[in-house]
Amino acid sequence: MLAAGELNAVLSLKDGGANNRMCDRLGNFSAINYATPISYTVINRSVWKQLSPQQQATFGEATKRIRDTSPE
Repeated sequence: MLAAGELNAVLSLKDGGANNRMCDRLGNFSAINYATPISYTVINRSVWKQLSPQQQATFGEATKRIRDTSPE
């Protein structure tokens, strides 16, 4: 998705070089050092509308699992 230009923003963990590869693909890149693990779930609205009700439910359940296992 990143290579295809389908994303407007990315927040990723520092994981041994992935951030370096992202800066090659993004016009604007800023390394953000943070100490608290955080998780976001993002989907484009037009993509969401193309999902079946079952796929939307699966996506929703995944976001709930992320929320329920993330620190407050």
